[in-house]
Order: sequence, then structure tokens, then C-alpha cells
Amino acid sequence: MKMPEPIHHPSSYRDPSGFVFLVDGVYYRQVNLSYAADYSTLMDSGLYTALVEKKLLIPHGEISANLTGSAECYKTLIPEQLDLITYPYEWCFEQLQDAALHTLAILALAIEKDMILKDASPFNIIFNGGTPFFIDTLSFVRYDSLLPWVAYRQFCECFLFPLYLERYCGIGIGKTLTAYPDGIPAAVTARLLPWKSRFNSGTLLHVHLSSMVKADNNPRQGKPSAFSRQKLTHLVQNLVNIVKGLKTGAAPASAWSNYYDTTILSRDYLDEKERLFRQLTGELSFTSVMDIGANDGHFSKLLSERKGTSVVAIDADAACTGGHKR
Repeated sequence: MKMPEPIHHPSSYRDPSGFVFLVDGVYYRQVNLSYAADYSTLMDSGLYTALVEKKLLIPHGEISANLTGSAECYKTLIPEQLDLITYPYEWCFEQLQDAALHTLAILALAIEKDMILKDASPFNIIFNGGTPFFIDTLSFVRYDSLLPWVAYRQFCECFLFPLYLERYCGIGIGKTLTAYPDGIPAAVTARLLPWKSRFNSGTLLHVHLSSMVKADNNPRQGKPSAFSRQKLTHLVQNLVNIVKGLKTGAAPASAWSNYYDTTILSRDYLDEKERLFRQLTGELSFTSVMDIGANDGHFSKLLSERKGTSVVAIDADAACTGGHKR
């Protein structure tokens, strides 16, 4: 029986190291020959094992078949299959914050194993059971002490700057990342941030000073200065401290976020609603649920008590979906 033709995933096209494709309902990742040395380092250095054991990276297996028939194929991976993919512009402030810290934790561990992340996009993160996971196995390259972190600007534009804009301006990350899916430039961020942000060391260094740096189209000749492991480690820790310290000011309490605390008529009303809800859902057979307009997830949590049930809760009100409610 002839195997179905592989379907190249339309969003997996930028990385020359490989790509994701679909065959007969199963997702695979091809590793190209150009990435062979880095992939071997990832696997042989112990980095892959450490990341998977710490539940930072999605695990994968290897298969011997070249399913695409490509002459560029070095390995074919079958990653753990996912039921749900969400995107950064759908997340709340705290999810982007968690994803940023997750990316930095992976970077720190990679540095210990003489590797580094070549990109730092939030699209490389998925939330599975409310927990972030890194899904781009081909983002790791060997560390070069002569080079700074090549993905630093991308990390700032895609993670740090949207968080700053919600913190200082009340511009929700959904709006920012919808308008700038590849990240918002430092110059744009600097114009939007209030003057007082210049008195914050983090915004001064990573936004305002960065916005003044112009690309050098005629770099000086000669040996580049080393960007030591110590400098890189300090940069990572600085970013971790900044991201951890950010709080959103964009979503004040609303009638919906406080619905089960102050808006409902009484606790008796909620108890009766819960009783009816359990009765009605108890008569149904299901293994997955989407709670649309979930408020703070009160009834989603009730559904999640059912063994083997996957629950996705969504709400447009950022005050409902924030980390203080999870």
C-alpha cells in the first residue's frame, strides 16, 4: 500500500535546518544535512536528555525512513503529538511571561552544554496542560564565544517589548503581537513607552539605548571581540530578573473577573448552579471540552476533575485569564 504524500506544514518554511510535515495524520520533523553536526551535538552532549527530563522540551523519537524522499534528509523525527496549539497573540500577559522565562531557562541550560538558541520566538512555545513546552528541536546550535547571543533582539522584540507595553501603556499583548507577529521593533516600543520608563534600568538598556543603535552596514575589519560565557550568563540572568519582576497594569478587576466573588447573587446561587452543572454534564460522555467565556475558570476546573478529560478555558477578558486566577 502506497504511503500518502507528505504535506509540508505551511508555517514551517524559514529554517534551513529542517521542517515539519504531515503524513497520514501524524506530524514529523525532517532534520536536513545542513543541521547534522548541531543535531549530533544536541543529542550527544546530554542537552536533549536534560531538557526532556526537566519537561522543558517536547520529546521525540527517530525513525529510519526518509518519508519526504528529499536528498537533504539527515534524520526523520516523530515528536510527541499535541492535541492543541495556541498562539502568542491568544495568550494573556502571564502566559507570555511564563513563555519568556521558559525560553531563558532553556538558554541557560544550553549554555552549560556548549550550545545556544539561534532563535527565540514565542511561536516555539506551546502550552500543554497549562505548562509551557519548547517545540523547536532545531533551534540549538553550538556556542561560539566570539559571538553574542544572535537571538537577543528577537527575544526582546517578541517577549520583552510586548510585556513592557502592557505594563506601562496598557496595550494588551494580543494587540501588539497581532500587529507585529514577528516582534515589535525597539524604536517603535521606545516611542510608545512613557517618559518615566527611562528611569527603569531595564527599559533604558534594552529599549531606549537599543533603539538608538543603528545597523552597521560597513563593519570594521579584524577579529571580533569575544562575548564571553560570563557576559552571556549575566545577560540571561538580567533578562530573567526583569521578566520576573514585571506586573501587568492593563486589566483592572471587572465584573467578570470577580463574578463568583462579588457579582453573583449569593453563595447559595453558585452552589445550586454547580449542582445543576454536575448533573447535566454527568449525563454526557466526553473526553475534551472547550469552555468559551470561562470567566476565571471556575466551571472549567469542575470539568477537569473528570478523569481523562482535557479542558480548554478561554475568555476575552484579560482580568479573568491572568496568572492570579490560574
